[in-house]
Amino acid sequence: MAITLTNCENDLLDEKPMTNSFSEQGKNGLIQTGKIKEFENLNLYLQELKSRDNFLSRSSIEDDYGFSILSDHNIYMYADSITTTYTLGIERDNQNTFGFSNLIVEFSNENATNAYILNYVPSQEYLNSYVANNNVPFQGVVNYEPIDYDGSLDNLNERRTCKSITLTFCNYGGETHAAGENCTADFMFDVTYDICYDSNSGEPLNESIDPPSGNSSGGGSSNSNPTNPLPTDTCQGSNGDIGLTGSDGNCYNADVITLADQLNAILGEGESFEFIENNTNNDLLNFDSIEAFIAFLNEINNSSEGTSSSSTTLDGQTVRTEVIKINSFPEVFFNVQFILTSPEEDVTEDYSVSNINSSITGIVLLSSWEETLDEPLVETIEDQIVIEIQGEMTFGIEIFDVPINVIKKYTCIIKVNKNTGITEFKWFYENAQ
Repeated sequence: MAITLTNCENDLLDEKPMTNSFSEQGKNGLIQTGKIKEFENLNLYLQELKSRDNFLSRSSIEDDYGFSILSDHNIYMYADSITTTYTLGIERDNQNTFGFSNLIVEFSNENATNAYILNYVPSQEYLNSYVANNNVPFQGVVNYEPIDYDGSLDNLNERRTCKSITLTFCNYGGETHAAGENCTADFMFDVTYDICYDSNSGEPLNESIDPPSGNSSGGGSSNSNPTNPLPTDTCQGSNGDIGLTGSDGNCYNADVITLADQLNAILGEGESFEFIENNTNNDLLNFDSIEAFIAFLNEINNSSEGTSSSSTTLDGQTVRTEVIKINSFPEVFFNVQFILTSPEEDVTEDYSVSNINSSITGIVLLSSWEETLDEPLVETIEDQIVIEIQGEMTFGIEIFDVPINVIKKYTCIIKVNKNTGITEFKWFYENAQ
């Protein structure tokens, strides 16, 4: 990530030399905040968008890119002699529970109107400071998504396409913070960050942002677009830390952000998790740390001990039940049941299996099992009938008082001797192996 520091005193204003008479009390003429309806150009632009394709509740651009503009939130405007840039709070249809998103719209006297989305995941330090002072410099991770893509990224040889965004800071009194409308211009300076987009995969690239330590000056960027982050609704969690209000009304802070990162690190391809919204069920597996949950998963993986095998006769058929103990605390068992046909009952010379079903039993609470293949795989390899069952285990868990559903993929292998009908091998393990 490239960073350019630019002093607004030299580049944007014909300023008088800085004197001790300046204070953070007045208007700087560059920055304004307020509701959308207070900004004529922006309001007309958004109304034009909403009129396209007869969208009544939101504009076509909102519908195409899956977001709604939060018209009841303040916006941030930065204007110089060439461009006027607006920062608007938005709610994504698939909004990251631990982040917030802003729509940036730039009007230029020299170029066409430009718009894009910045997605932020803030640090806990930033959230705690933001409530007391909403001009605190942003800390956390940000990525950029283009809007109204015009084909300029078609060259797949260029992996990264970047947008330079400028955050404007104020250094009055030796303390650096985000510049507000009351910041005297002599104390303002810009930091330009290059936020990039992967044009090969079509995915945003997360970039970390740390606030500057003080005022500095340097070269500017012709593709710079001044903005400052506008978090959506903040809230206070049970531990006193500030968080962001999720779509479920719950308060999520950086502990949960860290938890999400840790869960992503232990999940393989096709595995996932989701935070349970409006949870009213207490039947969850409770863990006091992510490490305790990992230990629980490690015991389930490579399970082959504590097994049992039994057979019963039902409607003249032999029903075999194979049980594998996949966890000891709480006790959870994986069960495979199938019909075992002996040579005496069939014209073939070997045993055969059919009607294979699987399930979990024990203290499963909100856990569940679902097979992912249309039917289990069965093949004969030398003297063994090999049964392979693939599926997903959903665990209803709670970590840091946060209810979560975690979906992991597993495979079970059962090997039955085709000559004797005796089960010789059982194994339950993660698909990732």
